[in-house]
Amino acid sequence: MTLVEAADWGLQTGLMVSFLIGLVLIIRRPFARYFGAGAAYALWLLPALRLFMPTLTVPFLRRPAPESLESQSSKLDPIISNLPIENLQSFTVDPNAFAETSSYISMPAIWASIALIWLSIAMFWFGFQLVRQGAFMARMKATSTPVSDPLLPSIDRARKITGLRPVPTIRLSHAVTSPMVTGLACPLILLPQDFDVRFNREQQIFALVHEMSHIKRGDLWVALAMLGFRALFWPNPLVHYAAHKMRIDQEAACDAAVVAKTGGGEIAHSYAQTLVHAAKTSLQSGHQSPLGLALSEPNLTEKFSIGDENDEMV
Repeated sequence: MTLVEAADWGLQTGLMVSFLIGLVLIIRRPFARYFGAGAAYALWLLPALRLFMPTLTVPFLRRPAPESLESQSSKLDPIISNLPIENLQSFTVDPNAFAETSSYISMPAIWASIALIWLSIAMFWFGFQLVRQGAFMARMKATSTPVSDPLLPSIDRARKITGLRPVPTIRLSHAVTSPMVTGLACPLILLPQDFDVRFNREQQIFALVHEMSHIKRGDLWVALAMLGFRALFWPNPLVHYAAHKMRIDQEAACDAAVVAKTGGGEIAHSYAQTLVHAAKTSLQSGHQSPLGLALSEPNLTEKFSIGDENDEMV
């Protein structure tokens, strides 16, 4: 694919992606109410799948094909060749006739420049997020501490509920005030330093099951894919807004999975209380991990209302 073709693809696909995102934003809440949080979360596949479908050309944005000028010239050749010589001698050249052609000739260069700038910014933004993630992981591994022995039974119970093998690395850190998971190939679960004090035994198990479920479900890899999607469509504010809404649906879907794994019924009410407790005791304004999924974040409070609509969290 040339840079000109890439610019064409980006413009046409960007418009369709924006349309699909708008559609998902409109139907996600009623969809969650009737079909569950997991189904609403799956709706976000629609904009992503559009990247792998054939390009649908939007007529008013279609760029003239380069061969159009040559084809038009070939149609005129027979007409000109059949004209009498005296008529050809009377032809005059209009200098303005080449203006449109010269402006067209410059269009591929303009489109190529746009594509180059677009892709350069996308790669820089994505690379910057990966650097931030690497720095966060290095800092957490250097400053966190191993979990204490009293937490081992809760960890073992959570592992049995989720069926996760092997057990991910779990450490305590002063840098987080809510349980969270981050990393990809080697996931890391971070717990607040006073986790065993702030959370009772049942709440500890719920919190750990939640973070382990993120690993089991592959949500960390989805977070990476979303970063790449945002990088590709960096000029589109709707994409960045949709990323926030997708995180809410991701958490709601994970919550529903935890309830299903732990038995439902009264367990669902106890789990909801754990989430509320985590939200009330969480003091952080936002962690510095682009791939971090926290049990409670101030900007994800909408998931409680979504859970209520699904009857999964009450």
